[in-house]
Amino acid sequence: MTGRSPKPLAPAVLTGLASRWALLIVDALAEETLRYTRLHGRVDGISHQMLARTLRALERDGIVVRTAHATVPPRVEYALTPAGRDLRTRVAGMCAWSRAHLPEIEAARERFAAEAEHTRLRRAGLAAVPGGPPAAPLTATDALAGPARRPGDGGREIGIDRADPFLVPRANAAWARLALRYRLYGPAGEFLLATAVDDGPPRWRAVRVLPGADLMGAGAAAFLGTAAGRPEFAALSPDGRVALRATTGAARVRVIAVPTDRPGRDAASC
Repeated sequence: MTGRSPKPLAPAVLTGLASRWALLIVDALAEETLRYTRLHGRVDGISHQMLARTLRALERDGIVVRTAHATVPPRVEYALTPAGRDLRTRVAGMCAWSRAHLPEIEAARERFAAEAEHTRLRRAGLAAVPGGPPAAPLTATDALAGPARRPGDGGREIGIDRADPFLVPRANAAWARLALRYRLYGPAGEFLLATAVDDGPPRWRAVRVLPGADLMGAGAAAFLGTAAGRPEFAALSPDGRVALRATTGAARVRVIAVPTDRPGRDAASC
């Protein structure tokens, strides 16, 4: 013997069982033995590769037993072991707990998301506008993919060299200049902001500008880009008539303003 203590198994086993798929497989096998195909149908959304991998891990840990029958064609069935059935009882308790506390969990998640967004916006010099965004004439995803200025469309583009030591203040000034010229802001300095946050899909946020706003520096570092001076976001006027985009290329940061010719619901009803 080397005198070294064996590696504890509990953390590794718990890590495997904490997998979403492992718990769903255990739940699917709670009432009956299942063949692979039927088990795959019971676990919604799982791929064949993930099912096979998770079953091997559960079999290795003594949670699931695999029985191969010598038939033509071959038949393989999966069932819970006594340890697996005991685990299923405990999982049922966890499910009951989650159902009982779901409203509290959802409320806590909403508060957490709101506080995180408030912090991000404040770093950029922005504040959320109560009530959420109005109906927009284009999606946030489309806004982030454009606008692309075309000759004769009435738009304008300002480019700042990425090597410029005054990149951030000049990019902020370019944004402010185009925002004022093309009337991006509403009466209270509000506009619609499109950006992707926390790996979610892009969406519109109704925001307003605060004194000392720094969209291209602190804002880009927080969530409006990849780093200070590397912006990647889009905006739309409340009436939907003009879109602005800040984007970072290989050599320049570009601030682009383009009339959309697609007014939003409020503008169309005037």
